[in-house]
Amino acid sequence: MSSRERSASLDCDNLEHMKRFSSQELEALSLPPPTADGGLLEVDFRMTVFHIGEVNTREQNAKIKIGMIFYWTDPRMAGYTSPILPGTLWGPELFFGNCVGGVHCNYEQFVVSGPDEGRLKRIINYECTVQCSMDLRRFPFDWQVLCPTLVTISHWRQLNLARGGSIPHGMTYKLVPLRRKDEGVFMMLFFSGKISEWLLHSYRPKMIVAKNPAGFTITKVMLSFNIARKSEFYLAKTTAPLAVLTTAGHFVHFLPTTELADRLNGAFTMFLAAFALLYVVGDHVPRVDFLTTIDRMIFITLFLLLWLGIESAAVYYGEERYDLSLKVVRQIDTVAGLTTFIGYLLLLVFIIIPARWRQKDAMRAIEAEIANSDEGALAGEVLSPVEPRTPSRKVGATKVINVKSKNDK
Repeated sequence: MSSRERSASLDCDNLEHMKRFSSQELEALSLPPPTADGGLLEVDFRMTVFHIGEVNTREQNAKIKIGMIFYWTDPRMAGYTSPILPGTLWGPELFFGNCVGGVHCNYEQFVVSGPDEGRLKRIINYECTVQCSMDLRRFPFDWQVLCPTLVTISHWRQLNLARGGSIPHGMTYKLVPLRRKDEGVFMMLFFSGKISEWLLHSYRPKMIVAKNPAGFTITKVMLSFNIARKSEFYLAKTTAPLAVLTTAGHFVHFLPTTELADRLNGAFTMFLAAFALLYVVGDHVPRVDFLTTIDRMIFITLFLLLWLGIESAAVYYGEERYDLSLKVVRQIDTVAGLTTFIGYLLLLVFIIIPARWRQKDAMRAIEAEIANSDEGALAGEVLSPVEPRTPSRKVGATKVINVKSKNDK
């Protein structure tokens, strides 16, 4: 048989499957399928994450591509084996509830996965920029929650996308986390899990079903990604250069206390250099109306550089106007220089180390919550466990997600 003949034979077989539905039955396929007990249709779902792109701190949003895979049973499609389905066939749909701008939807697949019972499968991929409210008080030692939220008011759309809508009262179907093992795992990552500037620590799914006073019932599917900022960039580009400038500024103590002009010139040169550095790195610092952790370190550095000029003037006029001996003035200058320099380093240590501890403790608390959860698929998983601070402290066992290829869907 030639390829053209085989193609014609397949077309005939597909047409024969289509002939099983009358025009009225094809129209009726736009309605939700009936259930055996007359109850609410249950739609199983699982999720895939293809990509988490740039997490923008200043705009407080992130780019994400996520897929929703739905499974449900339609007895009207039992015994249907053709790859070509009726275009009027009903299917569930979700919408993004916290996107910024438009959402690109790709209706990837709509097939009969189990012809014996009429088991259907639909894949919809969403790509958009998600709004992400951030608490930046501990920046850059902060941890945030990226929470894409999909909603449905029993939304539906035909296979051919010609018609769709929602239900103004009640529900026509309810979403349930995937229950059949042969239909995959509830959550899959199709990327490496690496996000620039961030550590993808864990995720926690959540479902909320609430009845609105207007009469409709809204279902929210939220996938919370717990991410921790990698502070090394800010320490290397901001804190370390400021510490170097402060160290260089303290070299004024090697100049004679009588050389006020030279000492002031050295101190205020470092002061202006610090301001120039802050101007360069200003685009990487969030615009907020309160002091973050890194802001406190910056202000301490600027104040200390200013203090070097004040202290130089004080010891100079102490000798000139108050007749202090040169030996006493130099001792005061030396003690003041050592005290301010050591105190500055200790302040940085006492700011940075506790801030990093708080960040890790927050991640450990999330790990404990996930490990002790009994919500099954909605418990979440830890992707990058944090080591305990001490060997005696135990965190519950965690599960590491498997990264699979796209062909495994």
